[in-house]
Amino acid sequence: MGKLFVMNGFVVGATGRSPQRTTGWSPLQQQLEQPHGPLKKSLSSFVAGFKSSVTKQINQIRQTPGIPVWQRNYYEHIIRNDNELNKIREYIINNPLTWETDENYV
Repeated sequence: MGKLFVMNGFVVGATGRSPQRTTGWSPLQQQLEQPHGPLKKSLSSFVAGFKSSVTKQINQIRQTPGIPVWQRNYYEHIIRNDNELNKIREYIINNPLTWETDENYV
């Protein structure tokens, strides 16, 4: 499970697989007892299933069971126009060039 933070007696944050469900606030104990993870048939559920399947296949090929492959979570953004789309395309193309300077690069 990911980090859960308590704020004003309520749990906030994200699970290890997806953003916390936001179906309304509950008392702390109720939230801790609720199942965590993505809502069924949601984008989060799809991404979690994809990451899980690909991770198992990669680790099977590399013979490294249980080794993480993905960074936790993902970033969502609605692309509203061509300018935003072009900026995102540029980021995707150029991002690998900066990996070695990233503080989390291993």
